[in-house]
Formats: sequence, C-alpha cells, structure tokens
Amino acid sequence: MDKDVYKGLINFLVPGPPSLEFLELEVRNGFIKKVYAILTTCAFSLASAILASSSSWQGVVIGFMTSLVCCIVTTLIAWFTNFDFTRYYFYIFTATMVFSFYTAMTFTVEYFFGPFDYLAYDTQRIIGSKTMNISAEEYIVASIELYLDAVQILLFMVQFASLKLWCHKSKVTDEPQD
Repeated sequence: MDKDVYKGLINFLVPGPPSLEFLELEVRNGFIKKVYAILTTCAFSLASAILASSSSWQGVVIGFMTSLVCCIVTTLIAWFTNFDFTRYYFYIFTATMVFSFYTAMTFTVEYFFGPFDYLAYDTQRIIGSKTMNISAEEYIVASIELYLDAVQILLFMVQFASLKLWCHKSKVTDEPQD
C-alpha cells in the first residue's frame, strides 16, 4: 500500500491534532455546506411529517405524487436542455419573489374583502337599475345567494374571532388548545 494511505489511516484511527487538510478554507466551507444541507433536510422532513400527520392520507398521496412528477420533469428539463438556467438566477429569484408577494396579497384581499364584495354585488342585483339586473323569476335564487353571503360573512367573522382568541389564549397560558 501507499504511504499516504497508511498516513491517512493512522490519522483517522489515532486521535491527535486535526489534519492539515481540514484547515483549508475550501474544505471547511464544503463541510459546513454539507452539515447545513443535512440539517435543512431533517427540518423539512420533520415539517412535512407534521403536516402529513394532520392531513388525510389521500391528500398526502396526491401531494406526494404531484411533487414527485414536478421534480422529475424539472430535473429532466434541466438535464437535457441546452438552456443555461444558472445565468438567469437573479431574474428567476426576482420573478419568484414578485409572484409570491402578488399571490399572498391576492389571497389576503380576497379572503378579507371577498364576502363583502359578493354581498354588495348580490344586493345591487336584487335592487336593480344597475348593469347586472335579474328577472322576476330569479328573485328566489338571488335571495338565497344574499342569505349565503350573509352566512359566509358570519363564518368568516367567527373564524377570525376564534383565531384571535386562540392566539391570545396560547400566548397567555402557553398550554395547547383543543
């Protein structure tokens, strides 16, 4: 065997001062990246397990299969295409942040103002003399829609109040709530 193999084996088996190879900046940075990758993988695995345990098994299977197909297709496209995605990282990152912010704002606005918009729309349809009018035969359906809008607003307010109360109780008592 080669002298370097024996030297490496002895350095591995016999505790002593750290190897000079680990003192290089590139080796340490590589080690730190691997440790962070392992910790991140473990954290995401734990978060995924917690989310999966609180969902139905059908939803978990559908989510898993969808994620698997998306990952395989993306990997194949990145592997076999001649397009260099790495040159456009800044644009991809910026587009992702813009779309994420836009999506969050859209869902927030729809969640908070959606029920009130539908209530105003259905009320004006019943009153008439606006762009969208209903005929005399549709008054029953429109009144049911108006009633459902009021119920939707009630459910929204109950959810909002329950969330606020649950957050307040958990902050005060630090006990899990049912």
